[in-house]
Amino acid sequence: MKDSILQWENLKYRICKTSNWEKVREWMKFFLLIGEYIDKKDKINMYISCLDEFYPALFIAKGVIDSNLSSIECKLRDYDINNDLKIGDNVTYLVGKEDGKDIWKKAVVINIYNDENAVKKEWNPYVELKFEKKKKNEFNHKIPRTIWSKKLRISSNYKSTAGSVVKMNKEIDGYFKDKYSKQVLNHIQGTNKKQINIIGLKVQKEWESYNEFLEFLEDNIKYKISDFIFANDSQYSISNVNFIKTINSKSAMENNIPTVVVGDNSALTLSKLKTGKNIILA
Repeated sequence: MKDSILQWENLKYRICKTSNWEKVREWMKFFLLIGEYIDKKDKINMYISCLDEFYPALFIAKGVIDSNLSSIECKLRDYDINNDLKIGDNVTYLVGKEDGKDIWKKAVVINIYNDENAVKKEWNPYVELKFEKKKKNEFNHKIPRTIWSKKLRISSNYKSTAGSVVKMNKEIDGYFKDKYSKQVLNHIQGTNKKQINIIGLKVQKEWESYNEFLEFLEDNIKYKISDFIFANDSQYSISNVNFIKTINSKSAMENNIPTVVVGDNSALTLSKLKTGKNIILA
C-alpha cells in the first residue's frame, strides 16, 4: 500500500481547463486505496456511508483498474491461455494489412496443444484456428504462443460484416497507452476482461457528465474519465467496466471481480446481484 500512496502523491486533478492543477485530496486517496484493497482480496464485504456516492465510486473504480493493470505485467510470463480459451470459442485473428489498416477475421478454436516438433520451446502451446472462406471453403491455421498477444484476440468489441472480416472497434490510446507497456496493452485488448461491476441506475450517466469537466494529470500524462472507464457499450476494443442498471440488465454479472453498489436504492433492489467482493456506498 505504501507504494500506491507514493504513486498517488503525483496524481493531480482539475475541474476546469482554465483552473490550476491540484493534488488529489485525502478522501480521494482513501477511495483509490479502497479500490486497490478490494481488488487484491479474495472475498470481502464492505459498507461505506458517504454524502455523495458517485465520486467515491469513481475513485474506487480507478483504484481497482490501476491495481489490476499493474499486476498484469508480473503475470504475463506465466500466462496460461487455457484459463481464458477453450475449444469451440470464437476469436478474431489479425491476418494482415490493407491500405494501412489492420484486417481481422473471425475464427473458431479447434485445438490447443504442444507441438513436439516445434523448433523453439517458447512457441508452445499452439492454438489452432479454423477460418471460413468464400463458397463455404474452410482452412486451418496454427498460432504459436509468441504471436498471441499481437494477433489473437480472445474477446474483443467489433462490428460484424457480411463475411469473415470484422471491423474492430477503436484501439486503446491516451492514458493506458502512455502509462502501461505494449505487452500489457496487447493483453487487455486481446482478453477484453471486465475489471469491476458497477451497480446503479444513474452511475454511467453521471460519470459521463463528469467527463466534460474533470481531468487528471499523472506523471505528465493528462487524461479524462473516458480514458480509463470503458463501458459495456464502449466504442473501443475493450469494455473494462460492467454497468448493471436493473435486475433484468442484459449485461451478465462477472463473479470474480469487485462489485460496487452505488446508493441505498440499488443496495435494496439489486442486492441479489452481489458477488464475492462487494462495496456498498450509501
